[in-house]
Amino acid sequence: MPGRGRYLWLLTGYTALASNYGRVPYADTGVDPGRQLAFVFSNLPRYLAVLLYSVYRDKANLFTIGNFGWMDMTVPFVSYFAPLFLLFASGVSALEGAREKLRTAWVFLATAVLMYGFTYTGMYLTSTPVSLPEINGVQTRYLLGALFALFALASMLMGRTMALQNLRPGLPQKTPPAWRVLHYGFCFALVSALLLFQAYYIGP
Repeated sequence: MPGRGRYLWLLTGYTALASNYGRVPYADTGVDPGRQLAFVFSNLPRYLAVLLYSVYRDKANLFTIGNFGWMDMTVPFVSYFAPLFLLFASGVSALEGAREKLRTAWVFLATAVLMYGFTYTGMYLTSTPVSLPEINGVQTRYLLGALFALFALASMLMGRTMALQNLRPGLPQKTPPAWRVLHYGFCFALVSALLLFQAYYIGP
């Protein structure tokens, strides 16, 4: 069919245009991933200190959720209230969190730690000169899975702190149903989206 052939030709052209980037250079020409990796294994205590300092300097990327790659642009409302809202959502879900098994909490903790470690290490190997005492280039969007694991862990800890797992059927719940947070989440997401649209496409 002529129409089908034209469609496949256009799709192939679009794929070639969108995918053939060629060789993507590193952000810093002085970065050598092989040398970086050898340095990590030969100076592991120093690298761990650099890693921990970088996470501390970035405040664990909790207050840059609204950036999404534009590291010089911040929307204060989104950046500062997003982690507070996520913590609120964790509190609303404390009853469900308390009912999870303890090993689930360890899985969430291990997931968050590994994701932070691999993400920062990856940026160290590709975007940070070996001589710097800090890791550059880490963006919050790389760590959204780790943040989810941390806030899910917070929900479990809050629920177990209040001993909600010991509630018997028929007793009043100490937290509202978790589905209610969807209404608050929709309102917060709508306001945040409008602010981000204004900052990205209209101007700060």
